[in-house]
Amino acid sequence: LNRATELAPDYAAAHACIAFTHVMDYANGWSDNPEHQLQSGLELAQRATKMDDEEPLAHFALGVGHMWNKELDQSMAESQRCLELEPNSADGYLALAHALIFNSEPAAAIDRLETYINLDPLYPDLMLHFMAEARISLRQFEEAITILKQRLERNPSSETAYALLASCYGNLDRIEEGKAALAALLKLVPDFSLDWKQRVLPFKNLSDFEIRANGLHKVGLP
Repeated sequence: LNRATELAPDYAAAHACIAFTHVMDYANGWSDNPEHQLQSGLELAQRATKMDDEEPLAHFALGVGHMWNKELDQSMAESQRCLELEPNSADGYLALAHALIFNSEPAAAIDRLETYINLDPLYPDLMLHFMAEARISLRQFEEAITILKQRLERNPSSETAYALLASCYGNLDRIEEGKAALAALLKLVPDFSLDWKQRVLPFKNLSDFEIRANGLHKVGLP
């Protein structure tokens, strides 16, 4: 991507993709200085929109950045702008759905995810994560378990899938199954921290996070 910007300094899509990588470093804890990564991503995405306000990827990246910066209204507005520019943007629908989940609108998120599936029948397993998140927010734990198992078939090392699976089992009082899922999670991430998750995940309402946390507590996570 840096090579692309060297060849074409005003290539907004390349700058947007670089911005997205910075935001993902923040969201996944892949940086020693996560706040710097998030702010760098936001600044680069804003720069990309100024280079070309009609580049969908620039608005997509800026929407994702705003979401992780806990600016959900701006995030949804940028995702909508992405979709105005590219109505068939699967990424735009995915970003909008993710923000809607954090904004306590899981039913609307499911609607966008179903559109996404129609646009991208070979969807990545991340889509299954978002669908499970929406079902959990609706307290549809059985449905979420089915979806999470599908994700784990495609990505057996997904720590987030095991965390949500353990939470779902806990919320259903299926404690032994929940403990098994928690053990698989801790094998992958021995230092898994709910405190860090609460600090980073941009839930508008704490009650949505507590659904997930309470299920994990029931199966033994401190």
